[in-house]
Amino acid sequence: MSMITFSDGHFVVPSSRRRVASYSVRCSGSFGRWICNCPDWWNRKIHTGEDCKHIKQVKEWLETASMEELERAGV
Repeated sequence: MSMITFSDGHFVVPSSRRRVASYSVRCSGSFGRWICNCPDWWNRKIHTGEDCKHIKQVKEWLETASMEELERAGV
């Protein structure tokens, strides 16, 4: 899994295809919805209601990371 970091209230997930690209994933506090700024998220959400792979990566990481990993990331 790519190295996910947390900064300024959002998770930064590196692109698996482009070395210099990364995407911002956050959970909207008022609605509890996950949001990503990748183009795929817009297409999936509108047409299927599914999360993109970046949101899935963050959710998986949050479920499996140890407390030490979460604290180190600043979550």
